[in-house]
Amino acid sequence: MTSQPFVHTLPIELTDSSSSSSPGSLSDSTAPSSPASISIDDKLSLTAGLPSHFPALPESTPPALVSAQDAETPDNWVKRDDRLIRLTGKHPFNCEAKLGDLFAAGFLTPTELFYVRNHGAVPKVDEELAQNWTLRVHGLVNNECALTMDDLKRKFPVVTLPVTLVCAGNRRKEQNMVLKGLGFSWVSTALFTGVYLSDVLEYAQPIRPAAKHVVFEGTDSLPNGPYGTSQLLSWAANKEKGMLLAWAMNGLPLTPDHGFPLRVVIPGQIGGRSVKWLNRIEVSNQESQHYLHFFDNKVLPTQLSPEQARDEKKWWYDPKYIINDLNVNSAIAKPDHEEVVEVPQSEDVNELFYPIRGYAYAGGGRRITRVEISLDEGNTWTLAEITYPEDLYRSVCYNDESYGSLDLTERDTCFCWCFWTFPASILELAKSNSIMCRAMDESLALQQRDMYWNPTGMMNNWWFRIAIHRIELENRTVLRFEHPTLAGTASGGWMQRMKEAGQSITNPMFGPARTGVDDSSAVLPEPAEVISMKNPNIKRMITVAELKAQPKEQPWFVVDGEVYDGTGYLADHPGGADSIIIAAGQDASEDFFAIHSPDAKKKMAAFHIGTLVAGEGDLQNDDLVDEEDSPTFLHKTKWKPVKLQTITPISPDTSIFRFALQTPEQSLGLPVGQHVFVRLRRKDTGEMVQRAYTPVSREQEVGHIDLLVK
Repeated sequence: MTSQPFVHTLPIELTDSSSSSSPGSLSDSTAPSSPASISIDDKLSLTAGLPSHFPALPESTPPALVSAQDAETPDNWVKRDDRLIRLTGKHPFNCEAKLGDLFAAGFLTPTELFYVRNHGAVPKVDEELAQNWTLRVHGLVNNECALTMDDLKRKFPVVTLPVTLVCAGNRRKEQNMVLKGLGFSWVSTALFTGVYLSDVLEYAQPIRPAAKHVVFEGTDSLPNGPYGTSQLLSWAANKEKGMLLAWAMNGLPLTPDHGFPLRVVIPGQIGGRSVKWLNRIEVSNQESQHYLHFFDNKVLPTQLSPEQARDEKKWWYDPKYIINDLNVNSAIAKPDHEEVVEVPQSEDVNELFYPIRGYAYAGGGRRITRVEISLDEGNTWTLAEITYPEDLYRSVCYNDESYGSLDLTERDTCFCWCFWTFPASILELAKSNSIMCRAMDESLALQQRDMYWNPTGMMNNWWFRIAIHRIELENRTVLRFEHPTLAGTASGGWMQRMKEAGQSITNPMFGPARTGVDDSSAVLPEPAEVISMKNPNIKRMITVAELKAQPKEQPWFVVDGEVYDGTGYLADHPGGADSIIIAAGQDASEDFFAIHSPDAKKKMAAFHIGTLVAGEGDLQNDDLVDEEDSPTFLHKTKWKPVKLQTITPISPDTSIFRFALQTPEQSLGLPVGQHVFVRLRRKDTGEMVQRAYTPVSREQEVGHIDLLVK
């Protein structure tokens, strides 16, 4: 800790929403808009009519500005919330909300926090194009048709359903800690308004028995053709499956990132089946032939490495490995990662409880029937109490012009997540090393103890585990909770900690070492594979001036001090050419190492063209500022320096590090329970190390920040 550290807040904790426009407002008339055929006045009144006993519509504050990270991308017109955590660098846009923020938002997710999975640029759809949007329905049908948005609303009953959408890679980051795979992770819930797909298919009259599949295609422009996938006709024609052609979510038109003006919503299945920017439906005798229908959303055999999965294409075409229905899953939201709970010293501690809370969901319309909690590493389990907000919609049928019919009174399927609570004794938590949860659905499918690792990292649903650290401070005892991983590319969590310590993360044992316990999980760390991203025959030295003079259409960029020419990979990059072009003339090291697998690193040598001349200028902008006149220290977008004051040992491997702020009177400026980012650069290698921490100093303290570091 002799290097100078820096402290920075996550944008999510200190976001200033005062400049955001009101729901439904259009703050930039020059940008492509999100409304369809609904006036601004109508949009503002949409959310006012639902019965009060229905789950509350989420408070929504649409972002007012385009993020600086999108400024140089094709999405430079799309306004996005700073609280979303990006998973694939700047472009294409793929993001999730932090679990704590997602859970705190309630049953329905605000649109601005709803996860986004884009394979490329968002199609630009302005007001005029939206009003003239046409959905072509063709193929093996007797009544081929082209339906406008008005046609859909006039010809078919308008309905609204609550639906939880889950990416097939939800909780994928836990699998990536074992071995980095090929994808990402998310879950969100909304009221979707549209028409039943089954009604549209009945209108088109499929030609049976030849017709077997229903193929969907969007308008996004991708390197290997637009995104598309398919459903069995027998499923798509079944109204009980709840499949929708939707134009609104949570009472307002879809936003650009969520498929405006029209998308498919497939309840109970992975989010990859819900095609956005929908403009074509084909009834066919074969499944979708779209590139990403085959090369995404598969659970490949665990014996395959990511490299084999890339190289051996036969696995992707095998229909046995396709994913449709979600599997049973659950997670713990409270306590949050790095949350600290003080253990009271009073005699009535036996009567104090902490409400452990979380969520669970299942696929195919199946209901979660139990959630169980273990405080002794899975030896015994106790039932948690489950609440089903979705059931509130079953009590009465609601109709209006905006939502159509919101009627679950005769529907038995469950398409949404449920919430659970378990009142844990503070005393029991203080004696425990971990909290574990698992769920079961009505088919008796149960979350398993062990992880099924697979090359795509999909459908991860082993027990969710939180580590508990008991820390004895002066005159008080605190419990610190540690989640398995952190959202996005942030480092931290017990999986990373154990992996770096050479411990098993697929068979974790929490707490201090215990005699008489099978120590087979305590393994030596495997030596990391050394991957060279350089061509040993390249000796060229490249100046910063040369790097920046290169045209963006022939992009050169820097990774770890080496220069690469991305021109030859523009057509093949899974995220499209723009993912490379936006890095032109820049140091892309942070984004590259955060999201790329060893397989991608091995390919880099083919594009290596030289080494950047050292000492000519720094391509990175760390935004380090020193503002001593500010009454509060933290800033949502700026890094600030601090000085190490004291180190107070708490246990053999845990200490409290106190850092001085810029003035003795300066307050930290961080809400209770929120995180800060801390980073420092190694003097010997120049490597930047960054972690998220929740300060243990009290809110009223000034002039310093205390961090508990294990």
